[in-house]
Amino acid sequence: MNICWVRLPIAVRCGAASLLALAFSGAVLIRLTPVLEPLTLARPSLCAMKLLTGYPCLACRGTRAAFALAQGAPGRALAFNPLATLLIGSLLISATLAVVRGEVPTLRSVSRPWATLLWCLGAAALLGNWAYVIAAGG
Repeated sequence: MNICWVRLPIAVRCGAASLLALAFSGAVLIRLTPVLEPLTLARPSLCAMKLLTGYPCLACRGTRAAFALAQGAPGRALAFNPLATLLIGSLLISATLAVVRGEVPTLRSVSRPWATLLWCLGAAALLGNWAYVIAAGG
């Protein structure tokens, strides 16, 4: 397995720049309107899985994690939903790399044992995150 840099076309770079601009404007909006977070935290859950089964889904508390990240509190975001926090952070880093360098890192020629290991680690991360969200009170 090797990691290489793939050059992106200009259209993809513009899309990444748009994503960054959208994320930045959303963070500014959240910082300027502190009334949004209490409304989000105080409302009952809209998660269909939680309403039907009583258990939170994999993405529960992800919105709260995004609010915490936008407010510059990564520790609080990790406490809400660790996997959503890491996913949002990695998307922002990838978009930044796409805009600044015009390249993103990709995995090339992953052999079958490595692919199996990556799938197993991904499944373990999903299940571990789900267990954490359930234990934290979803």
